[in-house]
Amino acid sequence: MDHDKFFDGLLDYVYNHPERYKASEVDWVNFNPGQEIILCQEPLTFLGKLDDYSNNQGRCRAEFKKLLKGFKRLRLEEPPGDYWFNTTKFGINLRPGLNNDEPRAIQMGDNGVHGLMAGQTGSGKSAMLNNLIFNLLAEYPPWELDLYLADFKKVEFSRYMNKFETPHVSACAATSEIRYVVSMIQYLVDCMNARESLFARLGYQKLADLRDGEDFKDLPPFVLPRMLLVVDEFQQLFLEASPKEAEQIRQMLTAIVKKGRATGLHILFASQEMSNTLSRSDLANFKIRFALNCNVGVSMDVIGNREATTIRKGTVIYNTSDGNAESNVKFLVPFVKTDVEPGNDYSYFDQFLARQVQAAGMFSYSDGQGSYKKPQKFYQEDLQDPFLREDIQETIPAGPKKQYDDLISQKQELSLEEILERIREHRKQYFLHSEEGVFEVLTLGKYVTFANMNYDIQTLFLEYGRNKNILAVSPKVEDLVYLERLLSYNFQTSPRPDVTGEPYHHQVYSFQPGIKNQFPLEETVGAELCCGNPDDFGQLQLYLERKKMMYQLCQDCQTPYEFAMGNYRANLARQSRSFSASAAEEMERQTAEICKELFGSLSVEEIPWNCQTILEGDYGMVEQQMARNLMVFYEYRQNPYQAFPPTVVWVVGIDSVERVPEWFMTGMKNSLDYHVLFIVMANSEFDQMTQIAKCCDYIFAGGNNSRIYDRLQMNYTHKAADSIVLDLNIRSMDENRSFKKYKCRSFERKTARRIDFDQIIGR
Repeated sequence: MDHDKFFDGLLDYVYNHPERYKASEVDWVNFNPGQEIILCQEPLTFLGKLDDYSNNQGRCRAEFKKLLKGFKRLRLEEPPGDYWFNTTKFGINLRPGLNNDEPRAIQMGDNGVHGLMAGQTGSGKSAMLNNLIFNLLAEYPPWELDLYLADFKKVEFSRYMNKFETPHVSACAATSEIRYVVSMIQYLVDCMNARESLFARLGYQKLADLRDGEDFKDLPPFVLPRMLLVVDEFQQLFLEASPKEAEQIRQMLTAIVKKGRATGLHILFASQEMSNTLSRSDLANFKIRFALNCNVGVSMDVIGNREATTIRKGTVIYNTSDGNAESNVKFLVPFVKTDVEPGNDYSYFDQFLARQVQAAGMFSYSDGQGSYKKPQKFYQEDLQDPFLREDIQETIPAGPKKQYDDLISQKQELSLEEILERIREHRKQYFLHSEEGVFEVLTLGKYVTFANMNYDIQTLFLEYGRNKNILAVSPKVEDLVYLERLLSYNFQTSPRPDVTGEPYHHQVYSFQPGIKNQFPLEETVGAELCCGNPDDFGQLQLYLERKKMMYQLCQDCQTPYEFAMGNYRANLARQSRSFSASAAEEMERQTAEICKELFGSLSVEEIPWNCQTILEGDYGMVEQQMARNLMVFYEYRQNPYQAFPPTVVWVVGIDSVERVPEWFMTGMKNSLDYHVLFIVMANSEFDQMTQIAKCCDYIFAGGNNSRIYDRLQMNYTHKAADSIVLDLNIRSMDENRSFKKYKCRSFERKTARRIDFDQIIGR
């Protein structure tokens, strides 16, 4: 049976034969001229506004009523044809198909809150899910139902968002990325907890009671939608998850099972089997059970009897989990056609979704701000936004215009280049206010976790402070090459020079030819120093020691004379020679005379002229070096950033250094005091990785080596070998993040070289 015929029968059943269905099955949507409804926001977004009245139920109700008045209103002037006739005030109707030629409803509500579905490969599980979803789309308006879809096969549910953006779908995760699905479930748990708290403060037991509240009868009806999480291949959640993630999933789902009924949050899980997932006690709370053709064990687990072993494809057995075969109810499942038939421009599947989008466009907000559209998220792990504007693929010219072409999703690629241009002025604000304490603001990429926002792009604020450097470790060379490009491009496009008057300076110590050959970092950043030999690493020590010494002197000294004497004493202390007390005293006396004669009465303003005279005159090396250093003191007084410009020291391939010297880690600890940021990269584990990680607040990691993650104290999750995801840990906040790489045409993933014998020798 095709779904279009089933749908016609459903409409006839509902509109023409009200005596055949239960009274609770349909709560009619009121479409009338002048009719409005209030779209209540998720309590998660406004609950804090009631905190001051949490112990006063009357005040809470009054404040909630004020909030309702400010929420968006939707006009319901006329119905969209035969669609969207029911509300979710009392529950959600699942319509599996025909039972005794009737499209009976199985209600997700107070009695049956959550559902399970099982069936072996080829049993029609995907067809069953599509049928259930299609019937929900037809029966309920999108403002009554928020669908959250997760599909580990990446194909089935993606069709609800990749061409036509189905208006009921709040989020669709077509991914094997466990972290994204986990974060989506966590968001639902947060929404559920906020709803529960709101109901308690207002004095209502459940969603239906709130919507019928007497305190709000003088307002237009308001809608707080029910939420339905549908997960295909549910078992994969646990098979792919790390032990820590699996435990987190169990805790969240247990919470939903216990509290979802009152708050209007429901679950429908589908899989080939349910073993090694939730506990039996938790699964026992899934009262709605569907079994397609499956083996004896799965049939017993799901419906409590063996009947599902003998049914044919296209049939499903429903049971309320009491286990008795006499309680089984068989449904004939309609089939949603996905192929384009001759003479049609679109498949039935696409046409149905297009009409849903078209119907949503009929309803406008009362304030005149366009047609109804809820925030929607569509996550596909393989899709990447472009790095540069020129990387955006050209649009293929369209052919003859088709009926629903205007309704196709118009998602626009937004390159990293365009993002940085648009937020340039915003980034600048952090450098205009010194109290912000920000060295730089980096844009990294799209989150790999669910966020209820349109542009979930991850940023990283590099702050001033102790141990505020960057460490990146990945066994995949392309990860490090990509991070070089990503970070360097952020520095290149930074608005900081507009504020400080001084561009970034770069020093590059690159000890990994495999990385260096793929991306010309020193050329890209215009490095003032480039070193490729680990044996020459020591010159960085001299640079850091001088920077630190000069910065401290500039801060401590007030006059040119004080600075000159302090400079002399600091240089003397740095020298490892031993002098007798009398010799040291005589040297300081002579130096003091020289400094007094040259700089004793000198003001800060006179430094440039005086020092220039010394540098061009017949003076010794000591006096000339003092003059050079004194110019740094002058520049510091005029503009600290000119004397100590923001400098990025890149150390790429630190794992190639036989033993990382102690001075290097010591120098990293307070380097941002004098505007020096270290970016350290390694392609493998190395002995002192843990010690260097302690000097870095921002740690990037990639690849599938769990030992690296353990040593860096980062959460590890399984990723595909060709994953485009990088992980980030901010140690000071104990915060783990993940983000996608932008797509770069200039370099792609490298593969091992080989000789093409077929080409050379021939067949």
